[in-house]
Amino acid sequence: GSEPGYVEVVRVTFDKSLTEEELQEATKISMRSFLDAIDPTDDRGQEANRGPQYRPAIFFSTASQERAALDALEKESLRRGNRKLAVRLRRATTFWVAEEFHQDYYKKNGLDPNVETPYWMGAFLD
Repeated sequence: GSEPGYVEVVRVTFDKSLTEEELQEATKISMRSFLDAIDPTDDRGQEANRGPQYRPAIFFSTASQERAALDALEKESLRRGNRKLAVRLRRATTFWVAEEFHQDYYKKNGLDPNVETPYWMGAFLD
């Protein structure tokens, strides 16, 4: 099959007023949430969503974010008995906002984001 040329991700924007220490902690929490919400060993997608655009990925913008992501992935692999993870780690480039249909998905579909597990295919750290 042909590659779609994109990966579906959730954009995580951090508060610019955070100290470096707070930013590192927020990044760690984001990585833990991401890895808890997906199957990081599944290279074909997540849940019913299959295809290259649904493969797990983390896109980082800073060296600090890259280190946090690498640390989180290493801990996750150890937690899973040193299993190989399928999560791709890439430098963030351009973030494209999804079409309107995908915006506010929970609201449009009557879901509670505090109850339903979000399934992020990827995390775009900004």
